[in-house]
Order: sequence, then structure tokens, then C-alpha cells
Amino acid sequence: MWTDSEGRDWSTAININTVRQVNEMIGVRLTDAADSDLIERLYSDVLLLCDVLYAVCREQANTRDVTAAAFGEFLAGDVIDSACESLMQSIADFFPRGRREGVVKIWTAAKR
Repeated sequence: MWTDSEGRDWSTAININTVRQVNEMIGVRLTDAADSDLIERLYSDVLLLCDVLYAVCREQANTRDVTAAAFGEFLAGDVIDSACESLMQSIADFFPRGRREGVVKIWTAAKR
């Protein structure tokens, strides 16, 4: 969970439907997080990170009548860090224990 600059809470919970949705919307396979450079790319490319965040949060955004452009306006500064941490934790939590540990290691290394 993270909070945008307007004080709204957003969930980054990841399940198989979310994985499909992100892949369909922007062509990013979250299931590649344990086996590719996806984590490093998300950490270093803020535009990619924001696109993934919107795809993950799309249903919530639709419920709140928040467009992709408006969603992007809520992401700046420390909010980006908070949203990124939430997303990375959710991605790690999606995987079974063995692969989860690999994702956490990659994420920890990327933050350095």
C-alpha cells in the first residue's frame, strides 16, 4: 500500500490477473522479475515504474475516475519511493518462497 500526493491509498497487490493486465497494457511481464533485469529497470526508469504502477492500480484508478495522466501527476518525490517499495514488495510476495528470495536479493542490490 502507498499513498499518493492527494492522500489516497493505493494497493499494489499482485495476482495472476494483475500480471496479465500489466502484460496486456504495457508489455511488461512481472513474472520475469526473478529471472531478468526487470527489477533494475523499474528502479532506474521512473517512467517505466509509473507505467507499471498505473497498470497494477488501473482498476482502482477507474473506480476513482483517475486517468493515466492524472495518476502520473500524483507521482513525484518521496511518493515515487513509497510506491516503488510497495510494488517491489508485492512483486516479491507474488512468487513462491524460493523465487521470492531471489527477487528480494535483486531488489536489495538495485537499491545500492
